[in-house]
Amino acid sequence: MIDKAIEEPDYRVRRGELSAYGRAVASTKKLRLLIMGISLSTLILLGVFLYTFGPHSENAVFLLVCIALVVVAGLGLVYHFVNRHFIEPNLAFRLWLQKVCDGDLDARIGLKSTHPHYKELHFHTGNLATSLARLSDDMDNLVESQTQRLEQQNSVLELLFNLTADVASEAENTAAFVTVCEHLSKWFGSACVGCCRIVENKHVLECVAASTSGEHEAATFSVDPLTDSSRAITRDQIPPHILSTGPSESQPRARIWVPFFTGVQSVKSGTTQVEPAGVLIIEHDNPALSEHSDTKRVLTSVSDQLGVLCERKLIQRQMLQARLSKDRNELAAEIHDSLAQTLLAVRYQATLLSEKLKAHEDSATYHDVQKIKGSIEEANEEIRGLIREYRNPLAEHRTADSLQEVIDQFSQNSHIDVFFQTDDPHIRFTPREESVLQRIISEALNNARKYAQASMIRVFLQCDVLGVRRILVEDDGVGFEQQADGAGAKHRADDGGEHIGLTIMRERALSVGAKLTIDSEPGEGTRISIAMPPLIESTEHVSKSKRL
Repeated sequence: MIDKAIEEPDYRVRRGELSAYGRAVASTKKLRLLIMGISLSTLILLGVFLYTFGPHSENAVFLLVCIALVVVAGLGLVYHFVNRHFIEPNLAFRLWLQKVCDGDLDARIGLKSTHPHYKELHFHTGNLATSLARLSDDMDNLVESQTQRLEQQNSVLELLFNLTADVASEAENTAAFVTVCEHLSKWFGSACVGCCRIVENKHVLECVAASTSGEHEAATFSVDPLTDSSRAITRDQIPPHILSTGPSESQPRARIWVPFFTGVQSVKSGTTQVEPAGVLIIEHDNPALSEHSDTKRVLTSVSDQLGVLCERKLIQRQMLQARLSKDRNELAAEIHDSLAQTLLAVRYQATLLSEKLKAHEDSATYHDVQKIKGSIEEANEEIRGLIREYRNPLAEHRTADSLQEVIDQFSQNSHIDVFFQTDDPHIRFTPREESVLQRIISEALNNARKYAQASMIRVFLQCDVLGVRRILVEDDGVGFEQQADGAGAKHRADDGGEHIGLTIMRERALSVGAKLTIDSEPGEGTRISIAMPPLIESTEHVSKSKRL
């Protein structure tokens, strides 16, 4: 018999229809009714037979009764056997299966322990229930992990989308770097994120943006090795790929280095060479996070986006330089075709006038014309210098060769010995700096020839450890007594203001951020010193100088 307790709740009906267990119970009832009907029919037929035909003999009656009883008893025994060994195990198994299908994985076979099939069915259904429970737990864990995975993927996609949208909307590189640092610090949960850019012509990187999240203080990455050499980030420290480093004695927190690069195209070969543009440094307290695939995916995308951003700015700068170069060439052509030609015509007329006056006795007028002719020649040289400057490529930084040309040309024209020395032949100047230096040195050399009566001039060029470029021009001339304001000499003040070269030289030096000092005494010669700030040049020129 099946325990009545396990029949509650009613598992025979599901969703308004008979369940598999319900159909089995109904079939059992039909079988029971069928056997009872056959037994009752047998007894009724026996009674009808006896009543109709009458008893022929007592032995025949007894035999018929015995046959009827045997049939009824046999049917009862058959039913009991079938019910015991087939119907009850089948109903119990179906009921257990119905409970399991309804989510009751702790259900067990509903047979009494004395039942002959209890032990076997209890063992197998117990093992099957345990396996199903384990499988259900595994499925729950799998569903939970997949749900978390989908949430993580959604978080990654949302982060990448926000990064791409925000970086694309930022007009300035610095604002984009700040945006990236803020997004990454929030995404890591508790981290310090700093962005360090390569400062042009410097070995130490500059921290341009930083952000923090969680309980940590704001991240700061020093770029001044004199103030904090332990935290200075140098160009050599930039890894070629994303690099994770664990905590150490000098660095208590884990770090992730995310370099980003730009493609610099060589003008000569036309090939593109990848150059580092900077690095993102992420400090966090979860070393396992560094090896997560989503982390690498996000950081790789961030590296690519920052590289594209830097390269886009580089292309924009190159396009601007190309337009400026075109405008400068057009301006040089206009100067050559207009002002230079006019000066050439005036110089020719002054030469003709000088030759006419030379034959007359009016020497004063002749000398005045000679002065005018000299001024025209100086103006013509300046115009030619402007034309050369404007026609020179704007983006090229130049070495001291152009200064050497000015010195050599002066030495040939004046027949004065000029010695040019430098401790580094690769010292470089911007086009603007080169033009200003040419004019200052040319003015200094002309002053030494015209006023100082120098027989030897020395020009020395050097660059100190801080990148400051220094130019020294000294002569062995008569020197002069400096005024209180240092603007010039007395004998130049008597020239009617025509020679205010020292003041102009200072103004020209200031126009490129340089400082010009003059040291002179009567009979001791003159020394002019120019201190120019460190050169600021593009990453392309830095890489070229390295290859040189």
